[in-house]
Amino acid sequence: MMKLWTPVAAALCAAAIAGCGTTSSSGSFTGTKHEVAQTVGNLQTYATANEASKICKQLLDKHVVDSLGGQEGCAAAIKTQLKQVDSFELATKAVVVKGDEATAEVETLNSGKKKIQKITLAKEGSSWKIVNFE
Repeated sequence: MMKLWTPVAAALCAAAIAGCGTTSSSGSFTGTKHEVAQTVGNLQTYATANEASKICKQLLDKHVVDSLGGQEGCAAAIKTQLKQVDSFELATKAVVVKGDEATAEVETLNSGKKKIQKITLAKEGSSWKIVNFE
């Protein structure tokens, strides 16, 4: 069973992808893996555009949003974190799909150093939703 984000972990998501410039690589994947990578790419796009509401409504798992106080609480938490981030960079390096669960390994740049982090996603209806960002 996947662990759900706590409010603190969700807020740290935006800070975890802090870096400089923007990069996304969903195009190198096909099929279901592309769908997962596209969700990760959308996270970067919406964060860069300061679209906290879209992150909550379109990208985060329902349980994550509920744990943050619903759509309004989630948007407020993410918006607060986005204000602290100057720019974003992440690149999806690998995607593993097992049924309705997936893990994306993303490369981030923080203080000039590359770091690999994992994003856990779950299928919700016809969309992949972010459950956790490690």
